[in-house]
Amino acid sequence: MNLKNFLFTCILFFNVSIQSQSVQKIDSAYNNYFKKVREIPHLHLNKTSFLQGENIWFQAYVFEQNSQKLHNPTSNLYVSLFDESGKLKKQKLIHIQNGIGKGNFKIDSSFTNASYFIKASTNWMRNFNEDVSFSQKIIVVKNRETSAQKIKKDSFFDFQLFPEGGHIVANTFNRIGILLKDANNKGIEISKGTIKDETGKEIDVFKTNSFGLGEAFLPFKENQKYIFEAILPSGERIEVITPVVKKLGITLNLINDEKNQNVIVNILTNSKTLQNIHGKNYKIWLHNTRKYIHYDLKFDESKKVYAIILEKSNILKGINIITVFNEENKPILERVFYNETNNLLTNSIKASITSKINDSLKVTLTNNHSEKLFISGSFLPPLTKAYRPDKNIASSILLNPYIKGNIENAAYYFNEQQKNRLVDLDLLLLTQGWSKFDWNQIFTNPPSENFKFENGIDITFAFNRKILPSQQVQMQYVDDENNENYALTIPLNKNNHFTLENSFITENTMLHFGIKSGENLYKISPSISYTNTFIYDNINKNQIKELVNTPNELSNFSYLFDDYIMLDDVIIKSKLQDQKKQENSALQMKVISKYYNYIESFYFGTDKYGFLNNRSGNAWNVNFGINNEFQSIVSTSNMVKFRDYGSLSEPIFTDKKLYDPSTIVVPFGFSKTKEYYAPKYPSFSEKAYLDYGAIFWKAGIEIEANSTFEITIPDNNIDSILLNLEGTDELGKLLVKQIQIKK
Repeated sequence: MNLKNFLFTCILFFNVSIQSQSVQKIDSAYNNYFKKVREIPHLHLNKTSFLQGENIWFQAYVFEQNSQKLHNPTSNLYVSLFDESGKLKKQKLIHIQNGIGKGNFKIDSSFTNASYFIKASTNWMRNFNEDVSFSQKIIVVKNRETSAQKIKKDSFFDFQLFPEGGHIVANTFNRIGILLKDANNKGIEISKGTIKDETGKEIDVFKTNSFGLGEAFLPFKENQKYIFEAILPSGERIEVITPVVKKLGITLNLINDEKNQNVIVNILTNSKTLQNIHGKNYKIWLHNTRKYIHYDLKFDESKKVYAIILEKSNILKGINIITVFNEENKPILERVFYNETNNLLTNSIKASITSKINDSLKVTLTNNHSEKLFISGSFLPPLTKAYRPDKNIASSILLNPYIKGNIENAAYYFNEQQKNRLVDLDLLLLTQGWSKFDWNQIFTNPPSENFKFENGIDITFAFNRKILPSQQVQMQYVDDENNENYALTIPLNKNNHFTLENSFITENTMLHFGIKSGENLYKISPSISYTNTFIYDNINKNQIKELVNTPNELSNFSYLFDDYIMLDDVIIKSKLQDQKKQENSALQMKVISKYYNYIESFYFGTDKYGFLNNRSGNAWNVNFGINNEFQSIVSTSNMVKFRDYGSLSEPIFTDKKLYDPSTIVVPFGFSKTKEYYAPKYPSFSEKAYLDYGAIFWKAGIEIEANSTFEITIPDNNIDSILLNLEGTDELGKLLVKQIQIKK
């Protein structure tokens, strides 16, 4: 029977009372539970399938749940890789600035499994009962096939029924959500299933969509069981029996009426139940962690159906939760639904190729939006198989924080090109049951601050030797991220300790320490302790559970090395010894230049020491291990001294041992960011590249309102380019856009 027709024929309205003393307990518990800031991370990956030798490139976004805007205070984000058994493989600490960060993982030869999982979370998020971390399965494409796992026939299917609101009540109409999945948690679509009573009589039919989701609406009788039978595409028949039918109780039906822009909430019960509850006050809460509205419902002894019609324009946008409480303030029914939001940016950005220069293309992005955009973009071959994310930035922010189950292809529900997405989303929410938020936790276990909100890294230096009043301890290091040099005189406390708070030092940074006595600087080495730069994380086992192995994705490319060059689709490997010698030399000069270009302090008397491109410089330790050849030059005179001559400096060598600091390479810190680079693909025309290769990746794109942004990408002789964009604006509106760019 049609749910909407039935309810409109017997609908009875109840009065709404916004003011009620009985809601105070729920009100205070709810406010207390959700008062703390909650972070929501999302990673936009350049791909989800990778060839060995490639990198996983990503841009990280961190939002605040209540405002649904970028969370500027967040600075420390942990991004982890897990293998298919759930074992942690790698973890990086990503520096988040104004809600955005970026990073990468190299898919090296140690990635021997076919699949891995990437996860993003913060230390602060561990304070909350609900897991809203980001996770995504990634595939490592092999050039050889591994053996498939043998499985039992009876492990293939997951066939479940979900009564709307939570349970089935006898002698009234009940809506039943249907879920049909295979062993890999992928939906099974069927065009017809049957519903039979205990005698075998067919009383109704159902179907499921491509995600294995369906529904039925039935009048359940007392002591009656119903059998749902599905005929699979293989011809096999499987069945499931309805859950226990309650003789007493109430049930909930919700109609998300897109045509009339209403949400109809119906409360239904039977005659036996009315004898026990008439005259009692129940409460209906409409909430979404940010706001709530509550209504009172008083049962009449003769009314079995009660309803409220909510205009969508007057209720909360995005995910909403309907919870029904009995007279004892106990939650007895719950339903999650979605009210379409205007937070999605659809036609705000365009992309086109504006010029071609040699072997490069200039792509222009045009922001037609009235706000500044913060986005990232993945440029791929047009028919790629490598970009299949389960979620996008919209589903991560608008859906994942409220749903406790795993969602197949959550990105689909926020793709406005999919005409059935809202109907399918309602089926998803029907089969999800209650929301992620447990009312027992809300009433009894509000979040505690057991894990600190991190802001950088606090580093404590402890010096064990006596420091005289006339002496100073100095420290210097280079920030590779910003190309800035830091030098300071350390203000020690009475215990000869000093804490550098909220630093954003990167991993493997060299710290130089010296104790200054008069004109001289001598070695001094501290012991170092620091705050958290690693979290003991894990992946949800339900996310990695696969009862069978899906077919491995294969390519004819071997491991992609960076020391290959392309010449007419022929691989030519350079002479390694000569090449490595040249590369080492170039690297050494690059490192030397980098360090000497950004030195700005360490004064010693009237002379300054260091290298600064023919400008007067400041003291710096030149003997920090660039290579043996360079060290040997330095060691002949122990240091190079620059005497100031206006705009030029004259280097002179001195035998004076004035500068002899100690150097410590710290094994901790934020991950160093890198600009995108691609491996040397053997061919741009082979199927392996067209299926799984990449053209370009660009993170950190910022486009002012109503302006353009230009990106230069390689021309890999492909007729068109698939550009996948994700991002946000300063107001929290979300961008998910896929553009086919024709040459």
